Amino acid sequence: MTTLPSFALKGVVAGGPVTLESHSGTAEVTARSRHEELRMPLAAIEVVRAEGRTVVIEMTAPDGTDAAVYRVDDVNEATVTAFADAVNSLMPEPGPDAPRIEGWSLVTNHVLSPPAPRPSSCSGRTGPSP
Repeated sequence: MTTLPSFALKGVVAGGPVTLESHSGTAEVTARSRHEELRMPLAAIEVVRAEGRTVVIEMTAPDGTDAAVYRVDDVNEATVTAFADAVNSLMPEPGPDAPRIEGWSLVTNHVLSPPAPRPSSCSGRTGPSP
């Protein structure tokens, strides 16, 4: 099994800050934000591109269809390049007769538990005082 080295970078997606990670012993890239965690197995990824300060993860797709793309912006440019190189160096080569799959269908989404509500500093009374 091909596995990624441990790696982490911080950036921004449309929903806010995100951390892209890979951990030794796994064959997936994890995108973690405050509210969710996306796990992208290497088999779902066509290529990772460094575009300036943006990481672009292009998913596999059947021939004739557009591939889903996951972008993380506002990342250190050297880190973007190192991350893309690390992931791409471990990408499995598809066989010549291997069917082209919709990579996004292999991605799992885990909703993270919301933080517990903070206690209110109100007395709990409503309306005018007696």
